[in-house]
Amino acid sequence: MKRARRSAQAIVRGEEIVALITDLKIRRELIACAERGEPPVTIVGQRLIDELGIDFAKKLPVRQLAGNLIRGLLEEAGYEVAETGQRVKDPLFATGAVYRKILTREPAFEDWVSRLTAYKLLLKRLGLRS
Repeated sequence: MKRARRSAQAIVRGEEIVALITDLKIRRELIACAERGEPPVTIVGQRLIDELGIDFAKKLPVRQLAGNLIRGLLEEAGYEVAETGQRVKDPLFATGAVYRKILTREPAFEDWVSRLTAYKLLLKRLGLRS
């Protein structure tokens, strides 16, 4: 999300785009769309056109910023990209990403090794093991 907000500073009307997409109501709609397995860009396409005008909203940096903001919001909400490039019926976007809830991951092998090593050192310090 930080990256998207920094990008907004380099785009004309970027802060306006950030405010539109990070609105609480829009955020809830984006999450609901992700839960349904639909590309969330369809939530903001028409709104961007209404707020910014079709000519400005169709510019590549504006669409990229919108996509980055959506991705950042959903990652903060515990979602990850499941699939990219899914075709959508939207006046602004031709394709969009589909998101899924992030599952809790199993610790990596390195995590287990470091935990075991720390456990053995603790036992040794306590004099429970030589």
